[in-house]
Amino acid sequence: MLHDANRSTNDPSALVEWLASRNRADLIDEYVRHYLTRNPAARPSFEEGAAMARSGMPFAKLPSGNDAVVLGWSVTTLMESRR
Repeated sequence: MLHDANRSTNDPSALVEWLASRNRADLIDEYVRHYLTRNPAARPSFEEGAAMARSGMPFAKLPSGNDAVVLGWSVTTLMESRR
């Protein structure tokens, strides 16, 4: 299921948000591992987005055009909200 959904979108943060909305947060870590394995150069941007989320930066202030930054921000924000 997860890999088929991944092929259906070009927006990784949208897929993560969709998983969360379907109460499938258990698949988010698996998807992130899959995404970063397929896109290893994206890891620094993903970590940058996660750091931005932890610092409290609002979504509207994220740099546009970098899916990995947005993914890192979204995953961190979603997982923090579930604690």
